[in-house]
Amino acid sequence: METQKSRTGSGAKLNLLAFSQGLSSLGGSMTTVTLMLAFQSAGASTWAVTLLLVLSLLPSVVLGPLVAPWLDRIETTKILTTTLTLRGCIGIAIAYTTDVTALLMLLGIASVVSVIDGPAMTLLVPKVQKPGLEPIAAYARMETFRSMGIVLGPLMAGLLVDQLGSRIVLLVDAASFLLVATVIVLLGVRRYPPENKRPTQPSWFAQVAAGPQSVGKDALVRTATLSLAGAIIFTALLTVAQIYFIRTDLQASATIYGGIVAVHALGRFLAATFIAPGSRSSTSPRCSSTQEC
Repeated sequence: METQKSRTGSGAKLNLLAFSQGLSSLGGSMTTVTLMLAFQSAGASTWAVTLLLVLSLLPSVVLGPLVAPWLDRIETTKILTTTLTLRGCIGIAIAYTTDVTALLMLLGIASVVSVIDGPAMTLLVPKVQKPGLEPIAAYARMETFRSMGIVLGPLMAGLLVDQLGSRIVLLVDAASFLLVATVIVLLGVRRYPPENKRPTQPSWFAQVAAGPQSVGKDALVRTATLSLAGAIIFTALLTVAQIYFIRTDLQASATIYGGIVAVHALGRFLAATFIAPGSRSSTSPRCSSTQEC
């Protein structure tokens, strides 16, 4: 049974969960940037780097809509700590693997596992949110920390690759996931599915199908989805060209490359920090307790 404390939550727990989100994001971005630098330094083709990016992004696009309704039906904390621990173990294996094909396979597996992390952490937010805090502010805090990880990850990866080498950085990345798993355990928050299913609760398939249906019906959602898809495609194209232009044509260091990637991500961090918390939505009323959210 959940205690009253776990139901009401606290600001400290929300900050700790947001820190875990940021650390997970930091480790993921460091892994991707470190592998891209390693591929480029080893003379890998642009196709290999492109495949690396595809394996990093595609699982979340394809599996994300399938995983979220499933997570809503289970106790999310245990599956979250299990997947984070698995990501740490995979990260250690990546650090000691030299074959490109094996590296890409391990990265693909890690990306599939990582699809669970974000939605699972999001489902814990209402359990740690302070009463009276608007949901959009709590989720904006999570996004702020996530964006901080995205900004700092490339910069730290580039700096550490120059100073310590790729293997040490990849081991640090793996350790970050194990640390996040430990933090989630120490947080002591459990999110259980409803004990009695509502008679009108849609099936898993219906929930999955509701996503594409909402995109087709809502012009605003449709526009935002198409814009985001376009942004992802062009960002991926830029990322592949960027590393070869900076590292090969300009002969810049890994630190410079990481800094440029970090600056590119800084805009999203600023938006999450200063714009999202101040926005208001007619569909997100102020909560007097977490049970109303």
